[in-house]
Amino acid sequence: MSMELSALSQPSHGRLLDIIRAMGPISRVEIAQESGMTAASVTNIVRLLLALDLVKEVGQAESTGGKRRTLLTIAPESRYAVGVHVQADRTVYTVSDMAGRMVGRRASFVPIGDGGVDLQRRLAQDVDDLLDDCGIRRDLTVGVGVASSRTVDVRVDLRGSMPAGLSRELGLPVVVDREAVAAAIGEFWQSESTHPPSFATLYMGDEFGASAVHSGAVWRGASSNAGDIGHLPLGDPDVRCRACGGRGCLQASASQEAVVRAAERAGLIPAAPQSSIGDRFDALARAAVRGEEGPAGVIARAAQLVARAAVVLVGVMDVEMVVLAGAGFAVPGALYAAEIRAALNAYAEVQGLPPVAVELAQNPRDSVAVGASALVLQGALAPRG
Repeated sequence: MSMELSALSQPSHGRLLDIIRAMGPISRVEIAQESGMTAASVTNIVRLLLALDLVKEVGQAESTGGKRRTLLTIAPESRYAVGVHVQADRTVYTVSDMAGRMVGRRASFVPIGDGGVDLQRRLAQDVDDLLDDCGIRRDLTVGVGVASSRTVDVRVDLRGSMPAGLSRELGLPVVVDREAVAAAIGEFWQSESTHPPSFATLYMGDEFGASAVHSGAVWRGASSNAGDIGHLPLGDPDVRCRACGGRGCLQASASQEAVVRAAERAGLIPAAPQSSIGDRFDALARAAVRGEEGPAGVIARAAQLVARAAVVLVGVMDVEMVVLAGAGFAVPGALYAAEIRAALNAYAEVQGLPPVAVELAQNPRDSVAVGASALVLQGALAPRG
């Protein structure tokens, strides 16, 4: 973090920035009403945000009889961050601006274990190339966020020495986190004022994950492994999980790979080892969306199991919304959302609770990479206590 951004040391600074980003154009008076802070505190913090060029004045509100109020909005072009999603068969890079909007993207289809490739060097080169392609200055780049699944993390030790080494190569701060956490923070950073303050992200990529957010803060748990729902016994109890050895894991019964294998056994798709699981799942999902009976049935059975996980998540975390993120929801997201919505409505009715909203992430396929950049933006510009 640069010296100037170190001035954003208080949670109240981030709170006001969140309000302006989500609700702008907005006046200082409205910010005070929304935040509960005094007018003097709002004035002082806004002065700091203006000095750092993080927000800007954009004219005046309509007159209500007195002095017209000056409106503030975020300055999207003032800072940028890079997000990196490291997966087994590919790595996706995005650049996001201050508003959380993706302004650049590239993908590398080099598997992480191929040919002794130096992953740190490759990541650094790809990040440099993406920033150059986007014409973004390094002094406006607050850092790089990297996210991966637990399986990938174990294989390449992303939480070991690599972040420090990558930071030295790039000359930028580097943070590393889990896929589901990145996706959740990305959704919060891009969210509008209509989003509730408390929501959970249900992530389906190569693995399952979940992350609960309240007012921008993530619940991480005692060992930072909160939300590891893939190995909860929510699936078929007769199915043994190859990853952990347990039975009935959601991962073993409803993951993209499990769905593809079920479709193979049912003769709905031929075995095609040369194609990736993600590509084959998408093809099956497109057939389900078209209404083809066999594929639709396989997807529906998996969606019902994922809906069980959503009910557990809501029951434990007491959130107001569930956001579906990850490549697994990119094609059949509406089918999954319908099953999850029905399950949550039934649960809420029985428990006498208000309905829980179910929405697709704004960019399900790239939600982790975009969210990884948001981790950096939030850490530098809107720190939580």
